[in-house]
Formats: sequence, structure tokens, C-alpha cells
Amino acid sequence: MDKYQKYSTEDFLSDQSFQEWATNPSPESETYWRNVVAQEPSLSGIIDEAKLILVTIRTQPQVTPTQNQVQKIWVKVKANTFKKPSGISFSQYKWLAAASVAILITASVFYLINSQSTHYSKSVAQKSLIEKTNHSATPMAVVLTDGSVVTLDKDAKLSYPQRFKADKREVYLSGNAFFEVTKNPNQPFLVYANTTVTKVLGTSFWINASENQTDVNVIVKTGKVLVYSEQEFNKLNNSPNQDAVVGVILTPNQQVKYNLSVQTLEKSVVSQPEIVIDNKVQEFVFDEVPISNVFKLLEKTYGIKIVYDEETLSKCLITTSFTEEPLFDKLSILCKATGATYEVIDGQIIINSKSCK
Repeated sequence: MDKYQKYSTEDFLSDQSFQEWATNPSPESETYWRNVVAQEPSLSGIIDEAKLILVTIRTQPQVTPTQNQVQKIWVKVKANTFKKPSGISFSQYKWLAAASVAILITASVFYLINSQSTHYSKSVAQKSLIEKTNHSATPMAVVLTDGSVVTLDKDAKLSYPQRFKADKREVYLSGNAFFEVTKNPNQPFLVYANTTVTKVLGTSFWINASENQTDVNVIVKTGKVLVYSEQEFNKLNNSPNQDAVVGVILTPNQQVKYNLSVQTLEKSVVSQPEIVIDNKVQEFVFDEVPISNVFKLLEKTYGIKIVYDEETLSKCLITTSFTEEPLFDKLSILCKATGATYEVIDGQIIINSKSCK
């Protein structure tokens, strides 16, 4: 129990055993945490405060806050705490503070968790759309009139028109879904998902826009997509200088995360890149081959840009073979053999190397 001596309210909020006791106590957990307070009386007020926060969040209807959301809520609570006014007793102040904290938490939960659902509802309001919702635990395929297929995860919603407009295909998503879009250069496919817009001509990709998350993620499997914040996308039609519009282009094995709170797009490589060439039976056997040739083959195989200094690596010869190792394992082996390192920046792999003698 010594580990709790330096715990702050935030530490208790992040402690799994504390969360379980605060929201679903058992006789064993009650005994355990009574002993903690008995051994560390100075923690009593902090424990009461943390428990109040978790219990208040838990009482919100149909809400399962993420750890990230709990932390954001706690930041708001800390920013609005107040000192004990003169003229009231400590017991009065304690209940006044508790009420204040509860109000702040309730407001924060409503804003952080329900804002996505509200945005989806506002987006589809006053529009004549068909809505499909997956109420089951298994994926549900929705076939659109253009032949595109959208596979909805559990609780995901998709709204779309009976017939698409001649110049564009617009759909609205809440939740997680995989899109396989029929190619039509004259009729771009647009997915509106919680203040983001994903624009494609014909490709396959995932969008994760769950209502209990504070980020929207777009992950490309094949083809190319453009991702904008809704605010930036609206500039495409309203701004004479379209070069000033901020968006992200994604190709296979790339993803982007849109942070709702700070409204930024962060591009990266997926954690497990897949082979994207048509012939997926790819030979990776090298005998005294310049390592630059190996990087070129990996770049083609996985569709991810690999940046390196070809002149610096021109004398680096390598003999090795790969079977089914993931891309990043292959890169680690190559870098270790040549004294190089790699890093992933803006959806590209950067090789940092020294010359080979």
C-alpha cells in the first residue's frame, strides 16, 4: 500500500483497482480500500474526491468514458476548483465543493461524449435519407445504389440518399465502418464523420468515428483518399485560394488521426502494414545486393514511401532473406546489419544511415 502515499487524484482515477471499487464495489475491495485509508489517513480527502468523480461519470446514462475522456474531464474540474470562502464551515464547504465538482463533471461528460452523436444528428437532420444501424455484434454490409459496399461495425450508423446527386455521392457515418467504393472519377464519394470529410474516387478504407472516442481515424487499404476537417473542406467551395485549404492525402498502409479537441490531422503509417502488390507471394532473398535495392522493393511491396540517401548507401551490400516478417521487423534487421536507424514521419519511413566502407 506504500505506492499510494504519493498518489494524486489523477493517479487514483487511472488506477484500475480503484476504478472497480469506486464504481462496482465488492466486500473484498471495500475491506482493501478501508485499510488503505486507515494506513494513510492523509489520503482520505483525495480518495473521496476521486471516487466522487468516477461515480458521477458512471451515473450518466449509456456512457462508458475512455481514460482520455476521464483525464480531460479532470483537467476541467481542476481548472474550476475554488478556495474555501470565509464565513462557512469546513463541512459546508466540503458539500459545496462536491456539488460543484458533480456539476462540472456532468457538463464535461455531456460535451465530450455526446457531441459526436449531436453532430451526426445535426448533419442528417432535415435531409431525406435512408439510415441503417447495426444493432448486432457481427458486421453488417450495406450495398449502396452505385455498387459501393459499407460494412458497419456494432452500433455504427450510416445515412445516405435513395439516389446520389449527379456530381457527388454523400454519406454520413457515426461509428466504425469499412468502405469499398465503386470507382467513378466524375462522381466523388464523400463521407461525413464527426467534423471530418473523407473524399475518394474509388478505393477501400476504414473510418473509426465511435461516439465514445475523441479522435476520428481514417485508414487506407487500397487507392487514395483525401481527408479534411469539415471546416477546411467547406473552404474548397468558398475560398478562391484552394491552395490554402489544409487536408491530408492518404495511400495504402497510411492513416490519419483527427484530434477533435485541438482540430489537427496527424498522418502516420499503420502499425502492421500489409503487402499491396497484386502478386502477394513476394520473394525476399538477397545475395550481396545494395541495400538501396532492398528499400526500393519494400517501398513497392508495401506502397509506403521510404526516404534514404542513395549515395550514402551505395556501397552497403547485404545478404539476407525474409519470409513472413512484418515490415517493421524487416526494417529493424536491415538497419541493424548496416548500423542505420529508421523513424516514421508524416506517413513515410525515414532511414538514418552512415556510409558503408
